[in-house]
Amino acid sequence: MSSHILLYPLFLPLIAGIACLLIPRKGIKEGLSIVVSLTAFILALIIFTAKELVFTRPWLSILGGINFSLRSYHFSSFILVFLTLFGFLICLYSAKFMSGRKRLREYYAYLLWTIGASSGAILANNFILFLVFWGALALLLYGLLSLGSYRLATKGKFNKGESLVGEISENNNKGDHGYQAKDLFFPLNITYFLSCSYGSN
Repeated sequence: MSSHILLYPLFLPLIAGIACLLIPRKGIKEGLSIVVSLTAFILALIIFTAKELVFTRPWLSILGGINFSLRSYHFSSFILVFLTLFGFLICLYSAKFMSGRKRLREYYAYLLWTIGASSGAILANNFILFLVFWGALALLLYGLLSLGSYRLATKGKFNKGESLVGEISENNNKGDHGYQAKDLFFPLNITYFLSCSYGSN
C-alpha cells in the first residue's frame, strides 16, 4: 500500500473546506461535507488495516532539514478511525439540524478543516509538524467559537465552552503533557457542542 494515502485524510477536508467557502448555493455544502467526511472515514479504515505506513518529504530545509513526515501505526490509525467517524456523524447530523442557519459556509469550512488538522496532528511524525497542526486547531476552534459566541452568551452556555478549553489548560499546568487520545478528540467534541448550541434558536 502506498504511503501517499496518509495525505488524503488531511488534504481532502482542506480542499473541501475551501470549496464550502466559495459555494453559496444551499445543499451543496452539506452534501460535500458528508461525502468528504465519509471518504476520510473509509480511508482511515484502509490505513488501519496496514501495519505501518510512513510518508516523508523534505520540508523547511533552511531550518536544518525538518521533514514533512507522517506515520500511521496501530495506535494512531485506531484514533484516526474514530476521529473521522465522529467527524462524519457530526457532518451528517449538521446537514439537518443546521439547515437554514446563518454563516453555514464558514461553519462547514471550519468543521472540515478541523477534521483535516486533527488527522494531521494524529499522524504527525515529528514534533514541529505536530505543533503546526495543533496551532491550526487552536485557530479553528476560536473560529468556531466566533460563529456562535453571541448565542451561547445570551443563553449562558459560553462558559461551558470556556470550561472545556480551561480543562485542557489546567491539565497542562499540572504537568500533564502526555499525547493523550482524549485531547485529540477535543476539537470534534467542541464542534459538536457548538453545532447543538448554534442551531438551538
